Amino acid sequence: GIGSSKVIAGGVNGIVLYREADLEFYAYDRTCTMFPEHNEAVLEDETFFGVFACPECESSFLLMNGAEPNSGPARYPLVQYNASIQGDVLHIYN
Repeated sequence: GIGSSKVIAGGVNGIVLYREADLEFYAYDRTCTMFPEHNEAVLEDETFFGVFACPECESSFLLMNGAEPNSGPARYPLVQYNASIQGDVLHIYN
């Protein structure tokens, strides 16, 4: 549904797929941008819808705001992949 997210395989630590509108999807790498060298995947926050948080540094990222940091020490959004729909196939690429 609109506003939903799903974790799929790909990227460095997996990809978060976010559906903003009927045919509008965004794909973000799950690697926290605070400490890329710690190679930590962000996890879905069970308390707040559309928020993914790093279990290591506790930075959180708001998907509906371009995966920008919402709290914590991270200063950069999650890395975004290109996502395009062709027919009934969603292509994710960089």
